[in-house]
Amino acid sequence: MKNLIEVANEGIRKAQARHDASVAQAEHLFRRTQQALRLFQNASGPLQEALAKFGLEVVDVTFSKTGTMSDSGTWCDLQDSLNFSLRLAPTSGKFKFLTFQGYTARGDGKNDARLREKAAKIKEAISTATGFSADVNSCSLEVRGEHTSKTVLANVWVRSPRA
Repeated sequence: MKNLIEVANEGIRKAQARHDASVAQAEHLFRRTQQALRLFQNASGPLQEALAKFGLEVVDVTFSKTGTMSDSGTWCDLQDSLNFSLRLAPTSGKFKFLTFQGYTARGDGKNDARLREKAAKIKEAISTATGFSADVNSCSLEVRGEHTSKTVLANVWVRSPRA
């Protein structure tokens, strides 16, 4: 029969093992995040050059980790990436937002095709310049009234190399 001290020590060892595993996982994810941040930082020059051709510049960047959670509540490491959300603003009169033109009888925006085409061109330029997957919010290319932010929203997904 175990005495109370042995039971307590066993509980402490198990708790320490769980803690150590959790810290190791957090450190691993931190290293992966740093790698992805460095990759994005290295691509920032070509990204800025590509955006300048459209008359745009990055005015704000935020990032978040993508992926799924495991049963234990930790991030899975299989297909994770960092999502960089970019807010782009015109640098000159070169970039023109499309003016809202109303809706068709079916409820589609009259500018939808032009918006998608323009977004696809910017997306392709970002992807080509950086080598990363990207997307541009086509709706952000359209202005409607005086309360429009006049910023273009884009996302870039950076996957860090396997550790």
